Amino acid sequence: IDPRARLREVELTLRVVVKAEDAQGAVLLAGESFEAARMMHYDPNNLLGQGEDEARLRGEMQETVAQALLARLRSVAVSG
Repeated sequence: IDPRARLREVELTLRVVVKAEDAQGAVLLAGESFEAARMMHYDPNNLLGQGEDEARLRGEMQETVAQALLARLRSVAVSG
């Protein structure tokens, strides 16, 4: 918020909670949380561009969370 009490940045957050079991029903992940966050500049004069930026950032966050989840599942598979 700037000195005129106008919003300047917005934090976008994506949080996914995962429970995973193997074929025998053994718990691999018991409600583990994966999260990504990005700061986005807010410009009320550029709402169309704003939507494109938000979509890009959300895509990046989804990719980050997916990669973290896959890495965690690989580590469980190797240790299990």
